[in-house]
Amino acid sequence: YAEASTKLLTEVAKLDADKSKEEISYAVINTYYALFKVLQSKKVVAQNLESIASQLKQSQRFFDQGIVTKNDVLRFQLQQANISLTDMEIENNRKIINYNLDVLLGLDEATTVDIVEPDNSSKVSETLSSYINMAMSNRQELQQLDLQNKVAGLNLKSIKSNTLPTVGVGANLYYINPSGSFIPPVNQYLMPITIGANVSWNIANLWTNKNKISEARIQQQNVVIQKDIVSDQLKTEINRNYQDYQLAVNRIKILETSIAQATENDNLLASKYKNNVASAIDRIDAETLLYQAKINLELAKADAGLAYYTLLKSTGKISE
Repeated sequence: YAEASTKLLTEVAKLDADKSKEEISYAVINTYYALFKVLQSKKVVAQNLESIASQLKQSQRFFDQGIVTKNDVLRFQLQQANISLTDMEIENNRKIINYNLDVLLGLDEATTVDIVEPDNSSKVSETLSSYINMAMSNRQELQQLDLQNKVAGLNLKSIKSNTLPTVGVGANLYYINPSGSFIPPVNQYLMPITIGANVSWNIANLWTNKNKISEARIQQQNVVIQKDIVSDQLKTEINRNYQDYQLAVNRIKILETSIAQATENDNLLASKYKNNVASAIDRIDAETLLYQAKINLELAKADAGLAYYTLLKSTGKISE
C-alpha cells in the first residue's frame, strides 16, 4: 500500500507542475495580446497624427485666406498636442509591456519584440457543453482529487488490514532411537512430525483501528465532496469565459459597422469644412470618432483573442 500511495502522490506533484506550466503559458499569451493592443493603438494614433497635421495645414491656409478665424487654427493645434500626448503614453506602455514579455520569454531585456497579428479566424468555437466536457477530462484540479481519492482508498485498506488476525503455521520433525543403543540397529529410527497453527489478535488495535477507519472514510468522503464543489466551480468559470468570448466576437462585428459609419461621417464633415459650412469643432469631433472607432476595433480583436485563450485555459488545454 505504501508503494502505491507514494506513486499516486508523485502523480499529484506532476499535476502541480503541469498546472504551473498552464499558468506560465497564459501569462505569456496575456502579455503578448497586451503588447499587440499597444502596437495597434500606436499605429492608429500615428494615422491620426498624420491626418491632424494635414487638417492643421488646411486650417492655416484657410486662415491666411480669411476663410476661418485664428481660433480654428488653435483648435487643430490643441488637438494635435493632445494626440501627441496620447502617443507618448502609448509608447511608455509599450516599453513596459515589451520588457515584461522579454522577462517571461527569457530574452535579453533590451530585445524589441515584433508582434504578428494573431489570426482570430482560425479559432473555431465549440459548444458550451464541449468545453465543459474538456475541462472535466483535463483540469488538473479534478485529476488531483481523483488521485487523492485513490490515496485515501489505499489508506483505508491499509488500516483495515491491521484489524485482521495474525496467523502462524509451524512444523517440527524429530529422529528418535527407541532401542536405547548407542548405535541403533538399521531402520530402527522413529520420525514423529508435529504440525501446529496459531492465531493472534491484538485486542487493543481493534478499538484504535475502528476509530482510524472512521477517520479514513471521512477523509475519502471529503475528497468526493470537494471534487463535486470544484466541478461546479469549473462549470461556472467555463460558462462565464464562454459568454465573454461570444460577447467579444460580437463586439467586433458591431465595431466594424461603426467604423463604416464613422468613415462616412468623417468624409461628410471634411467636405463641409472645406466648403466652410462646418466648424473646426465638428471637423475634429468627426475625425476623433473615426480614429477612436479604429482603436476600439483593434482592442476588440485583441480582447476576443485573449478571451478565447482564457476559455481554453479554463478547460486545462491552453499549453497543448
